[in-house]
Amino acid sequence: MVCSSHFLERIRELRSTASEISLELTDAVRALGDLHLKHRQLTEKHHEERYLNARSKAEQKRLKEELASAAAELEESNHKLAVLKAQGDTTHGTPILFPTLGNKSFPQDNVRDKQKELQDLGASHKEFMGLISQRLAEIRRLHEERIEILNKLATFQNILTDLKSISSSKAFQVLKDQLQKSQAELDQCRTLLEKLQVNKDKLIWQEREINVKVDLSGIPHRVSLNCESTLAVLDQNLRKVVDEKNMLALKLEESSREPGRNQTISEFKALVSSLPEEMGAMQTELSKYKDDASELHSLRAEVRSISDILARNEHAINESLCKSTRAGPEVRDLRSRVHELRQTNCELKLFVEMYKRESTDSRDVLESKDREYCEWARAHSLKSSLDDSRLEQRVKAAIEAEATSQQRLANGEAQIAELRGKMESARRRYW
Repeated sequence: MVCSSHFLERIRELRSTASEISLELTDAVRALGDLHLKHRQLTEKHHEERYLNARSKAEQKRLKEELASAAAELEESNHKLAVLKAQGDTTHGTPILFPTLGNKSFPQDNVRDKQKELQDLGASHKEFMGLISQRLAEIRRLHEERIEILNKLATFQNILTDLKSISSSKAFQVLKDQLQKSQAELDQCRTLLEKLQVNKDKLIWQEREINVKVDLSGIPHRVSLNCESTLAVLDQNLRKVVDEKNMLALKLEESSREPGRNQTISEFKALVSSLPEEMGAMQTELSKYKDDASELHSLRAEVRSISDILARNEHAINESLCKSTRAGPEVRDLRSRVHELRQTNCELKLFVEMYKRESTDSRDVLESKDREYCEWARAHSLKSSLDDSRLEQRVKAAIEAEATSQQRLANGEAQIAELRGKMESARRRYW
């Protein structure tokens, strides 16, 4: 029993360690999923930055074209203005001829029209200068935004190169292999724990059966003791009755010799005639007790057979205890494996923290990562389906074991009921 208690304590410790390792692995998987989501978000931001950069480049190109067209229009307007100024200077330098006879007068309407055109050209020149200043301000702003976007892209590219170097490093591959090995070892530990649980359940059922059989074996012994005591009491009563009969016969003979005692003689005769009936009843009771004694001997034989079965079960329990003691080094190996798995899990946590500090990957690396995550998701789904199938098989096995145990319990209860009925019948016969 002490070995079985130690064995149960070891099983509980292994269960607790396995549950802790499974929780730590689930946390690591969740952290990796969070990192994958962050990678996707960063890639989306990277694509958005590229789109904005291309859009700003297109806008800058369009503004450059508009600026070039505005500059060309400005040059044309400046050229026209210079021509008009030259024409105005010529008109101002020439003397105004008064109308005389035989001379032609200069038309004043043309001069007014040219002055209006000059004013219009000056206003349009001012408008063009304002537009050019606005366009230049927009171009400067877009240029600054472009510089910021290029700086961000440079930082992203540096981060991607660092992440690529980390993912292609040997330490990353070694950690990946260690994670796979730790998962395989965890599966082995789970299978071993399940086997130990099954053995523990079997031992518990065997202990219960042995206790029931021990209780059943004690009942016939008690019945036999009661029967022996009642037989001894009946033998004593029978001897007393025989002695009383002999005494009465002697008294009858003595009374028959004495005169004047016919009444006492008749009474003694009646007593003597009633004595054979009592003796017959006692003999029938003795025959019944003999039958009960034979049944008691048969019960003793059954008790011996049950004791043999109990000895066999004790031998099987001792063998199972020896096996459990032999499983001690296996448990130690499992503990060492659990310790190694914890160390690898700590290393994985450190790697996850380092990985969180880093950023996203390039397109090729992201595509490969997406493929890798898809494959990992498929493997995880296959593993979950396999676990479900294993769970179904275990549930079926547990149901079958429960059914067999129920059958055994029913058989044991039937045997107990039969033995109780026999015991009650024996008690009725004895009492």
